[in-house]
Amino acid sequence: MDERLRSALTTEDATERMLEVAAVVQEALEDLGIHPVVVGGLAVAYWTDGAYLTSDIDVVMPSSPRVDERMAALGFEKQGRFWTLPESDIVFEAPDSVLDPGDEEQEVELRSGRHVALVRAEDLFVHRLEQLLASPSTDTLQQAINLLKAPGLDRARLQARVDDKSLREGLAEVEAFAEKIERGETVETSELHDMERRIRHERLH
Repeated sequence: MDERLRSALTTEDATERMLEVAAVVQEALEDLGIHPVVVGGLAVAYWTDGAYLTSDIDVVMPSSPRVDERMAALGFEKQGRFWTLPESDIVFEAPDSVLDPGDEEQEVELRSGRHVALVRAEDLFVHRLEQLLASPSTDTLQQAINLLKAPGLDRARLQARVDDKSLREGLAEVEAFAEKIERGETVETSELHDMERRIRHERLH
């Protein structure tokens, strides 16, 4: 196993440990012109300061035999569409080759001094909101609420992204649920289904 990965795996915090691994992969692929961007649960975990936990590393990057060779050189083993790292619980996956239209990346510096690219918090919120409307769940709602509190969240850009996706009503609903939770009240799954029906009705009329 690459010594940089061995060092990354000693990081105590789980979210930071996975980000360090992603940063090492980013460094290793740089000369190939491959620039992985962390998405999914790990990006949510970073932007919510660990309020959400995940067990894998999802990145957007092209796949190719050269990428497989470089990942193997680092010490990863490919199993189907996943790369695993022996002697660890790390699971690395590239579900897409490019970011969705409108999404942007933001590079952040880790405590080690390494840099890693993540999809922006505003874009993650949009994705979680779309997921919430497609399959209402309190877990997805909580992720969306936590993303609204992300340090450095660009509210103007968030509003533009929400408007672009015709999700203004969804944003308002999530903000209302956030206020309810702040008051110590519980949000039931049935309320989320009611929200989905309201928004669907508004879009049809």
